[in-house]
Amino acid sequence: MDQEGQESGNKPGTFSKSQEINLTPYRHLFGHLFVTSFREQYHRTDSGHLDKARQEFKKAIEIDPSYALAWAGLTYVFADTYWYVDKEQAYIDKAHEASRKAVELAPHLAESHAALGLAYRVAEQLDDAEAEFERAIELNPRLFEPIHFYAQMARSQGQYEKAAGLFRRAADVRPEDYQAIAIAANMYKATGDTGKQLNAAKETLERVRRAIDVNPNDPRAWILGSTSLGALGEKEEAFKWAEKSIEVSPESSSTAYNFACLLTKYGENERAIDQLENAVRLGGRNKLYYETDVDFDLLRDHPRFKRLMDSI
Repeated sequence: MDQEGQESGNKPGTFSKSQEINLTPYRHLFGHLFVTSFREQYHRTDSGHLDKARQEFKKAIEIDPSYALAWAGLTYVFADTYWYVDKEQAYIDKAHEASRKAVELAPHLAESHAALGLAYRVAEQLDDAEAEFERAIELNPRLFEPIHFYAQMARSQGQYEKAAGLFRRAADVRPEDYQAIAIAANMYKATGDTGKQLNAAKETLERVRRAIDVNPNDPRAWILGSTSLGALGEKEEAFKWAEKSIEVSPESSSTAYNFACLLTKYGENERAIDQLENAVRLGGRNKLYYETDVDFDLLRDHPRFKRLMDSI
């Protein structure tokens, strides 16, 4: 707490009655926090960005423990920490605790049910997760997160046609997002719809270019732009973009994973497995993605790939 707070006679971390009365405006601040700060971190699943997001949501909860959106955001962080950083049961438990708190505080909010759905999904309670995602979408059909989370679950189950439709819907709901349409392109590839795949790759590239104009240090934009360029046959440019993503964020499991996808397209299977091993080392341990991603179909019988899957 700053010097002024200490001199007021309050205990550190507490507020006077008059200060408590004035906390109401913070709800608007944290609503903004939810839709900007967390989404800014969402595509950056390294531990540093997740730590930052977790700290921001915990700060919101300290100021207003009844703020359901902060509890929902905290759920998302715990789920991604489990998937991308540390496969500890404690993070599943924390995701459930935070999501149930969100629903308890605001059962009418789609964000609360999206959080609970994600907590169920990370615990592999998929029927319950589906019910919560559908409830969230019913409550707010224009909210990006439940549609995107639902699409990811369908993807991990190998339900490519369903996933493609959901990713397309998520991309329509949030035109500035480039990830949903990028994954939709991959789902169209899995269903054999080359026309839609190429159109989605072109749209991804358009969105990625706009994102890079705003933030040229966004590694996720560079790597998904790279795979889109690869799908469009621009090999040299695709590899340049992949190298840029690595330069910006050399410790990103997402960059390593998607670089492997690009390498398999051009038959560089040994290098692809090198990158997959790197992705796992960096925390990318969501085994279902490796097992169901069509970009890795030609690797499945490779001894190194099999050993890698056994290690996850």
